[in-house]
Amino acid sequence: MDGVLIPTGDHRDQHGIYSGKHRRYGVRLQLTTDLRGNLLACSEIFPGATHDLTVFRNSSLHETLNHANTIGDLGYLGSTVTQPNKTPKNGKIDLAREKTNTTIVFLRYPIERVIAHLKNWNILSS
Repeated sequence: MDGVLIPTGDHRDQHGIYSGKHRRYGVRLQLTTDLRGNLLACSEIFPGATHDLTVFRNSSLHETLNHANTIGDLGYLGSTVTQPNKTPKNGKIDLAREKTNTTIVFLRYPIERVIAHLKNWNILSS
């Protein structure tokens, strides 16, 4: 599972759709895929300034997904979604956690490819 910002163009008259992180106007949604990269579900749209975790908690996906079998990125800290281990302040993690993070990255590859493919559809931004 991952969140994506779909650009909408410059809509300064609409409140909350500017994402400071991406420095563009858009709407945010959550996508889920299987391990083969097949799109399984898409959440409702939210204003672009909304954080991934907030979108997830307020979307219908929160109720329908099995959180123990869902893999997310560090944007889902504080939820029960499986996510990589955060690197501590000293910058080093042990070998076991590094292997776990590598496995999670490989399992997250399909959702990243789906998002990249979706962003190539220019019609979504118009």
